[in-house]
Amino acid sequence: KRFKLEFENDRVRVFRFSIGPHESSSVHDHLDHVTVELSDAHVRATTPDGKTQEASEKAGNASFRPAARHTVENVGETSFETISIEFKSSK
Repeated sequence: KRFKLEFENDRVRVFRFSIGPHESSSVHDHLDHVTVELSDAHVRATTPDGKTQEASEKAGNASFRPAARHTVENVGETSFETISIEFKSSK
């Protein structure tokens, strides 16, 4: 429901992630990826071992993120949307 596959081939997977205020995602995995924020956001990521990290993002920001398993909670007051480009190989 929160993830929409936009494009995929043998090298990359591109998906859109949307989450409303005070909603949380299920646990999910990412390969190494780049995110492009489509809206401002204040989110909390939680890894399976219970570690949390909060971040505030601005629309238009792009950043590299290493592979991870986590849940994401939108701790802000507005909906949040991002595009993630995952790298399947290093060819």
